[in-house]
Amino acid sequence: MQGVKEKAIQLLKDQTVDRIIGWRAGEFFYDLTPSVFTSVEDIEKNFVWSVFSGANLSKYLIAESRKGGKAAVFLKPCDSYSFVQLLKEHRILRESVYAVGVQCGGMCDMEAIKEQGLAGVTAVTEDGEALCVSTIYGEETIKKADVLLLKCKTCKGKDFEIFDEIIDDEESKQPTAIMDRMEDAVAGRGKRGLRPVRRGSKARSHDSRGALRVLARRAVALYPLQRVPQRVSRVLVRKVRVRQPRFRL
Repeated sequence: MQGVKEKAIQLLKDQTVDRIIGWRAGEFFYDLTPSVFTSVEDIEKNFVWSVFSGANLSKYLIAESRKGGKAAVFLKPCDSYSFVQLLKEHRILRESVYAVGVQCGGMCDMEAIKEQGLAGVTAVTEDGEALCVSTIYGEETIKKADVLLLKCKTCKGKDFEIFDEIIDDEESKQPTAIMDRMEDAVAGRGKRGLRPVRRGSKARSHDSRGALRVLARRAVALYPLQRVPQRVSRVLVRKVRVRQPRFRL
């Protein structure tokens, strides 16, 4: 698989774009800042793609898409939702953007790593489902799932809403933990599957696989980064709806 950094260099060398929007190395290895790169030398020196590249770059296109020329941006699946929303609001000029989709296995939170009892962290490298953490006291291995960002713990899929090309990563296409829990919950309802959904006098029942397909079809992209099935959303609203008392003046 071609790396994100290599793709950024290629896009500039081929003159596909004039500039790259990515993540720049900060004072600390985990302190990555969204930045604009205009030269190959700058990318080779300062461009970073790692488990700490959690910042959403789509909002920076509001200004960059109006500066002339064409800008490339790297979007994770969750970033593409907000990108589409900004397009709907006519805040981004689509013809000035080259969107590169980057499959993501989840971004990490440095504070969560420190809460694992690790101090003096000097480097973090990804090794499948684990993280190899180098400290001034030695090396430790922890589970990546334990130190993910909150938005990554609730990630609902790896599908892109929009892109010009995708950098594939077979490992990152594996189902997320929340999808595994959804399948287990639906399958655990018994042989009859979900309860029938009544509309008027008709009733329909779904097996576990069918129910997941229905939820997937009815999922809608909401701003900024969430997908909530419409049917589930209405059910939840009914449960929390409170009738306001009427007062006579």
